[in-house]
Amino acid sequence: MNHFAEQRELNGVFFKDPVRQIWIQSLAGLLEPKIVRLAREWRARPVLSTKLISQLLAEMQVMLISTVPKSEPSSEALIASSHALLIALLRLPAGTSTSGPPIS
Repeated sequence: MNHFAEQRELNGVFFKDPVRQIWIQSLAGLLEPKIVRLAREWRARPVLSTKLISQLLAEMQVMLISTVPKSEPSSEALIASSHALLIALLRLPAGTSTSGPPIS
């Protein structure tokens, strides 16, 4: 996360539109297959389409990366908020790990 904070100062163009939107779309495209797989493995009933969940997750992650000061525990915030968003929008049981398949 420190890397992104340093890059905000050096390469601010990546954190402004239109480049920021391209970054978000690219990240959403990378996230969507993983969210689809996670939903399938957990037999989830998503509140929204996995495409929209991917977009929301990417927007949130880029927003955190681009605005949280270096002094804040941003890695923890990124992980916790990503996990909470996935749990809520995929309707997974509380306490579910989003890093692996369910244990049978």
